[in-house]
Amino acid sequence: MCITRFSWLVFLVAITCNPYLFAQPSLVTDTEERALEARLQIKSGRVRMRLHEQIPPQKTELWHEFNIVFRDGHVRFEQQTSNSADISSDQDRREIKIILTPNEYFSFIPQGEHRQSTSAIQHGPASLAGPYEHLVFDLRTIGIVPQPWDLLCRSQMINFLCREDRLESSESEHEIDGLPAKAIKYTRSDRQTVTYVVMPSKAHSIVRVEFFGMLKDGSSMKQVIESRVREWGEQRIWFPETVQFYRFRDDDVRIREDWDVIDAEFNIDIHDSEFSLEALKPKVGQPVIGRATKDPVPQAIPQAVWDGDKLTPPETKSAPNDDLRKVDHGTPRFVVIANLVVLVIGVCVFAYLRKK
Repeated sequence: MCITRFSWLVFLVAITCNPYLFAQPSLVTDTEERALEARLQIKSGRVRMRLHEQIPPQKTELWHEFNIVFRDGHVRFEQQTSNSADISSDQDRREIKIILTPNEYFSFIPQGEHRQSTSAIQHGPASLAGPYEHLVFDLRTIGIVPQPWDLLCRSQMINFLCREDRLESSESEHEIDGLPAKAIKYTRSDRQTVTYVVMPSKAHSIVRVEFFGMLKDGSSMKQVIESRVREWGEQRIWFPETVQFYRFRDDDVRIREDWDVIDAEFNIDIHDSEFSLEALKPKVGQPVIGRATKDPVPQAIPQAVWDGDKLTPPETKSAPNDDLRKVDHGTPRFVVIANLVVLVIGVCVFAYLRKK
């Protein structure tokens, strides 16, 4: 009898603790998984691209050019920004160069017009690169994550593609330019909806993304991405050639971004020197300062100077006080005292002799 009760107890515990028995089947589709895997297969690359950013409510237009080299958690990120479409000839363009590795970072603003810029290269451990990480984004999110470029660094593909917390999901078949396509639509747990259009014949490339939700004030927010993809490099990797991003508030366009990939090659060998200080092309005599806090404008003294080939200790110039110490202040004090003693003795001897 005891054995029977014990057996039932073990059986009930096993059922209760089994995480798969009452688990809901995943609503993530095979098409999504293949699309995500296709982007994650990009392990390294060298990409040059341009971005035209428009913010109609503020009547603002900016042009950016990016040069990005990445490999295994290492990235060299170079960005130029201008109010003119002809970035290279704009003398007022803003420029920044950043190298991020798992262990350290370098940041450099060559022209130095930005109010938080410094003429020195900043260097420190990767944990203190905070003020610059908001600029560096994962290139593989382009055309997948429905966010403006300056928010891409805070988003991951998994937050939108293959997201598990969804209330419902559906998949339908379509045609784009005569080629088969699949549209995956799902509703997230926060009631926002996401739609992806994937082309299986182009390595499961994503060519359209829609993200729709309601804001607290009752207005709607919609973000749309449309991409034209092609094969790049000898590895023939499918990646966007052009990307258009729109953010709508109700029916008004709030942000528009037009991306053009100028050149790209993926899954190539990239040498460690691409992520070294020399890759920033500093000028001879360029100081390198250390960083001890996350203050955007760290107060620090140069640790070293770039001599065109390597880092060398900075030249130390004598301070004004040091020069004062070198001034000849006359006869030493002990000599003066000795002379006074001799003089007093002489006076005493002279007085004694006169008395005689």
